[in-house]
Amino acid sequence: MTSRDLRVWFAGLAALAPLSASPMARANGRFPAANQLVVDPDDPNHVVVRATYGTMISHDGGRTLSLVCEEAIGATGDADPMLGLFSGGRMVAGVVSGLAVTSDEGCSWSLMKGIAPREYVVDVTVQKNDPRRGVVVSSTASDAGGLHTVLFETRDSASSFQSIGTPLGEDFLALTVEVAPSDEARIYVSGTVTAQGGARMTPTIARSSDRGASFERTVLGSFGAGYTAWISAVDPKDASTLYVRVRSTDKDRLLVSADGARTFREAYAAAGSLTGFALSPDGAEVALGGAGDGVLIASTRDFRWKKVSDVHAQCLTWTTAGIYACGVEWLDRFVIGLSKDRGATFEALSHMSDPCPMRCAAGSTAGRICTGDLWRATQNAIQQDAGACGGARAAPSRDGGTAPEAGPRSGWASAALALVIVGLGGSAFARRRRRRRGGE
Repeated sequence: MTSRDLRVWFAGLAALAPLSASPMARANGRFPAANQLVVDPDDPNHVVVRATYGTMISHDGGRTLSLVCEEAIGATGDADPMLGLFSGGRMVAGVVSGLAVTSDEGCSWSLMKGIAPREYVVDVTVQKNDPRRGVVVSSTASDAGGLHTVLFETRDSASSFQSIGTPLGEDFLALTVEVAPSDEARIYVSGTVTAQGGARMTPTIARSSDRGASFERTVLGSFGAGYTAWISAVDPKDASTLYVRVRSTDKDRLLVSADGARTFREAYAAAGSLTGFALSPDGAEVALGGAGDGVLIASTRDFRWKKVSDVHAQCLTWTTAGIYACGVEWLDRFVIGLSKDRGATFEALSHMSDPCPMRCAAGSTAGRICTGDLWRATQNAIQQDAGACGGARAAPSRDGGTAPEAGPRSGWASAALALVIVGLGGSAFARRRRRRRGGE
């Protein structure tokens, strides 16, 4: 495939992005929203929330939030970094220039060694059976004019990463990756495969039973071009049962496979975008959410859906504490909510205007970058009073920093990949990168 073909392919994918406008916008022009929530596997009160205006960290279950700006992590444009939180509290974020990592609550960030520079890490998964281990997938334009899509793994809580397996092919643009909790050799990768010189893109699931050494593909051909597939979860007890959301410009569908992604059946057809998905810890129930559907719950035995809430869930995360949801502030009256009654009611834990900047040393990445005009722009975006947080970080001091450098192997590829990953996950309320499997 030539560079021109690849540009056509990316352009076609990016065209799926729904365009939205808002009277409240940051410099990146996006509607302010939270769209991923992850919980520390060692500490249920340690919650990290990704938003279009930065990453928020809480140590009281989401009630008090400290904000780290996007720029400190190395995020660029509309590409929200995919977050992973490992045992021991070490956090990683996939960015266009590799995998950013922090071990001090998000104050200092650096690029992970073991992952080649300019590898666009598009998804991160922390293994539920052993949260010291995890896998990331990168998809980057190759020098040959195609795609370089590869896996990397950690076995030491993101202290180091090594490449595993074989590349998935120059025609495969990865979107999500998941490891089966009951069988760590079983890895699923969703993506889009090109055909006809880049003119046709087809949603595809790649399945490995030997931890990436080899892959088999299942083409979701019944949906055809213009659709994308996002792995949402693998059953905690059965490595062959997985959940995939198929997304288009108008509405989403939830598909379920019981035979390791060889065949699928439709479990739900949404009214709009399914921006939230969560599997219960025991795998017995599943929750879905979105602006047009509210929050729905079903047993995984029969998928008889019951609408339990009107919350416009932009993410869902199901833990032993309950179901977390990312809400739309002016519709749901919260940004982070928690339900302890299976979605029937949500307690408002925090609001859009609540977070204060993370307290970081002046020489740290966030201490250097998340200040002055940038912090004032963030305050404006989240409708926070200028005097809030004790006037924190009001003095201009943006004198550079050590944030991971942005930009993959070519300029057009950077913009196109960002549009693809963000645009395909946009909802009616935000153009943003869709979170992966569970929307958490």
